[in-house]
Amino acid sequence: MSKTYCQFPFRGMFISNRGMSLCCVSSPFHSMSPKEFWYSTILKTAKKNMTDNLPVNGCQICYNKEEQGLLSARNMYQSDKNIPIKDLPTKLDLDFSNFCNLKCIMCSPRRSSQIAKERDPGIENNGIMTISQETLDETCELSHQLEHLTIQGGEPSIMPEFIYYFEYLKKNNLIGNINLQVITNLTNINGKFYEHLNDFKSVRLSVSIDAFGKTNDYIRFPSKFTQIEKNLKALSNYPSNVNVEILNSIQNLSLVNYGEFLNWCANIEKIYSDKNKNFHVIAMKVTDPKEFSYLNITEQLKNKFFSDISDFFSANPNSLRKTGTLKTELDLLKRTLKNQQFNSKLNNKLINKISDIDTKRQIKITNFIPDFEYYF
Repeated sequence: MSKTYCQFPFRGMFISNRGMSLCCVSSPFHSMSPKEFWYSTILKTAKKNMTDNLPVNGCQICYNKEEQGLLSARNMYQSDKNIPIKDLPTKLDLDFSNFCNLKCIMCSPRRSSQIAKERDPGIENNGIMTISQETLDETCELSHQLEHLTIQGGEPSIMPEFIYYFEYLKKNNLIGNINLQVITNLTNINGKFYEHLNDFKSVRLSVSIDAFGKTNDYIRFPSKFTQIEKNLKALSNYPSNVNVEILNSIQNLSLVNYGEFLNWCANIEKIYSDKNKNFHVIAMKVTDPKEFSYLNITEQLKNKFFSDISDFFSANPNSLRKTGTLKTELDLLKRTLKNQQFNSKLNNKLINKISDIDTKRQIKITNFIPDFEYYF
């Protein structure tokens, strides 16, 4: 059976403060502008290879993940198969800046200005890296046939570049043609950003939440879980074009109270269901940095995680199943973990990393995760 290298024709590109690329996973080209990249030989070659089912330079990360039986970004793009191919991009993924209000433990300076500033307090521009005005304007010019837009960061809802971009789309009568996905931490509902959501054809708010309560506050420091919950409930009152989902990035720390997380998600689901609104949870997996990987957990944590999943779906057989993916993903994850060997050296690296984080932030992990020392 021949190997499948391409599963979708090419429709767009990734534009970020780090450069232009095929998608958010492939290596960026730093010296090109959006227009130069769209009309480049690099992109033409990639398109031809995709058409001919040949390997594409820059897609190796996804090929490797798929060989390990993991879900890749390439797989996720399958949902875009109905987006047409035109002269200009019909799909864009935009990551204008690393400007963020959080410093998540698994993140890096290229995605969080707060982490950049924490590592170097004297860093220029408070650690914020953003695109040039020229890049922003070229992005606007390439958006006249756009049908699907994904925005991320950093935290996109606090970036002035996206307000500028939305206003351009609205002024040129483009915004109503576009299905928007926003990847957000939902720590705030910024009025100026959120007031534009009604103008899009549809909106998919993908909310990054990794765990329940204070565990999530530690992982996504210094977020407040109670405020995120309040914002989630407020979004249930938004117009019908706005749909909400949780992107649950599963890592070893998030497994400590996974049963509480599932029960909480079920309660949020009911709030949305009572208002005839869509809501679901998507299981993602953290494998890098390796010390935070879900693949390296102790037997006692593994057993608790398995019990939490089994107990929840036994007691709530009809909850969190609307898309049919969460239960399946968790079952696959359990199957992977059953034969996974625990690496004590990697666990020691985690403990040392936690100690360093706590010292820098003047916090103590056991105030957030009381059972940390038992499970790790």
